[in-house]
Amino acid sequence: MSKSLESLLQDEIKPHFHLAIMSGNLLDLDFNWEIAFDLIEAIKDKIDFSKIDSYFNLMPPFDFEKIKKVYHYGFKYICFNLECFGEQTFKKVCPGKHRIYGYKRMIEALKYSISIFGKGQVRTNFVLGQEPINGLIKGILELAEMGIVSDYTIFFPRPGSLWANKEPPPPDEVLNFTKNLVEVYKKYDFKPFCCSLSSRSSIANEVYEYL
Repeated sequence: MSKSLESLLQDEIKPHFHLAIMSGNLLDLDFNWEIAFDLIEAIKDKIDFSKIDSYFNLMPPFDFEKIKKVYHYGFKYICFNLECFGEQTFKKVCPGKHRIYGYKRMIEALKYSISIFGKGQVRTNFVLGQEPINGLIKGILELAEMGIVSDYTIFFPRPGSLWANKEPPPPDEVLNFTKNLVEVYKKYDFKPFCCSLSSRSSIANEVYEYL
């Protein structure tokens, strides 16, 4: 990993340097974090996480002290993805996350992270198309009041999945939702995930720049 990173960093990354630490989830979430820490230890002497657009995105740990460790490594943002808003919807849409961790504990982890990273530095992601938009916007506003930034991806049916026959949201709905989301960003001085030049960006970046 260290050698690969050295090769990547031979040329200056311009105009922005985005770095996200992400992974799938093991049943032992705290062990999952220890693996991530091993990765960070291998690259922390090559990159100053505090000077780039850095994100740490895993399921939250049971041991909240690990959240402090991410902060001390210098990461700017920490991300725990709810996928949907509200406990009952969460149970239906994310049965695995509900079984392993639970909605209320997810909210607790997000709130605790604000006490460490500060408002606007804690993020969560939603999958647009899994629940009514009005309810989702209401939830995003509630989270914004706490200092939590909401991002989103767009639902797309995967062959063989339980929702293989569910329709994705139409383009007009995606655009209207994005405009509402960006209005929340502007109100609370939040920023979209990465930037419009990044392969990890969404149309929120473009709407943010021109709204």
